[in-house]
Amino acid sequence: MSVQTTSSISQTCREKLLAAVAAIGKCTEAKGRVLILSGGVDTCAILAAASEVGVTFEAGFTVVTGDDSPDKNFASAAATEKGLVHHIIHITSEDLLITYLPACVQLLNTFDGMTLRNSLVVAAAFQKVKDLGYSCAVVGDGADELFGGYRSETKDCHCACLVTASYHVSNLKTSLPYYQLHVGMRRR
Repeated sequence: MSVQTTSSISQTCREKLLAAVAAIGKCTEAKGRVLILSGGVDTCAILAAASEVGVTFEAGFTVVTGDDSPDKNFASAAATEKGLVHHIIHITSEDLLITYLPACVQLLNTFDGMTLRNSLVVAAAFQKVKDLGYSCAVVGDGADELFGGYRSETKDCHCACLVTASYHVSNLKTSLPYYQLHVGMRRR
């Protein structure tokens, strides 16, 4: 693949992410909109895209299972850079499993380890978002699946499952810009 082609593909992906984030801004209220913030490339790209298209978040939420979690520092730095109120949810791995695994298995109807592992953290974040009275959570999940980071069988499943699981916490509205990007790329 030539540099020109790679650049063209990158530009197309960037434009689609900007459009997906802009669409989230149009269909959700700024008041009550938050970002589930891992501090990784996926959520930081959403923050950058949001800044570019004028979409704001009231807060960022990060789930950590220990003080040595790399997500904590990266997410805190990203939240500070963008001026976000940052809620760090501290929970042990054991409590994460005890509290959220039964509901995730039931709601998602799967025993797939990767899907459940990711969904436990999202479920904990969704619960805190709901408890604090926010109404819309934007999630960075789907980027790894889109760019080939996980097995293809989970590509559509995990993103679709997040939306299903969100209704378990009092109809919390969720938005997945990378899933929108994935669907758009598949239609080509």
